[in-house]
Amino acid sequence: MIINFGKQELSKLMGGGSAYPQYMVVGTGSATVVSGTSTTLTTESSKKPINTYELGTAYKVRYIADWTSTELSGLSLKELGTTYLSGTSTGSLFNKEVFTALAFDGTQSLRGEIVFRLY
Repeated sequence: MIINFGKQELSKLMGGGSAYPQYMVVGTGSATVVSGTSTTLTTESSKKPINTYELGTAYKVRYIADWTSTELSGLSLKELGTTYLSGTSTGSLFNKEVFTALAFDGTQSLRGEIVFRLY
């Protein structure tokens, strides 16, 4: 779901702005996640994703990022989103996907994939 901050920044791009989704982030935390907010509870890691574009009639942009088992070991992930900020900033998300907590014990890796589709 593209949330309000994302809609605002994508609109600015059409008018010459420069902020666009450049990083994929995973979020953790013990509080209840609110899907419509532009922040994560706690951003654990950000990755520069691989971007692919499907133009023609699909109008899709796909973001893919991979995290290794050692990067996620001991974490309980609750959120996945995109932002233009690197590092562990918790704000300015373009979109956020919320899910039941996924616990990582050091043996699993994660591939995050987010697709923006314009209608």
